Amino acid sequence: MLSVGLTALFQVVISFGQGIIESTGGVSTLVAAGLGVISTVLPAIFTAILFTVVYYQLPNVRVEWRNATFGAMVAIVLFEIGKHLFFWFTNLASQRDVVYGPVASFVVLMTWAYVAGLVFIYGAALTKLAGELRPKTYPERRQ
Repeated sequence: MLSVGLTALFQVVISFGQGIIESTGGVSTLVAAGLGVISTVLPAIFTAILFTVVYYQLPNVRVEWRNATFGAMVAIVLFEIGKHLFFWFTNLASQRDVVYGPVASFVVLMTWAYVAGLVFIYGAALTKLAGELRPKTYPERRQ
């Protein structure tokens, strides 16, 4: 939810900033492109770090950082795609407010929560699978 909140906050700041830049006639394309990149990359990096730490710390077995990072990177790509689809559906539901009413946003939010949970569990399963499929390297024994 923090990632979705950060992305929504950045989108509001970007739209507000673009309105100010257009009214003053400043360097709108460069600033808008920079804000767009920041609003996409910063929440994704934060969520990737959070997923990696959770995949590393939460299990009862020892998990290597590279396996946790692999699962988190795959999960974060799916999570970001799902998050942007969530924003698109929310925008679509708000335009159709006359037909469905306020229930449409609630249904979209519950669907997003379900999809986000599936993505999180899929990333955890990939972390476990990466640990099983990767060859084990043991230090040589000294005599």
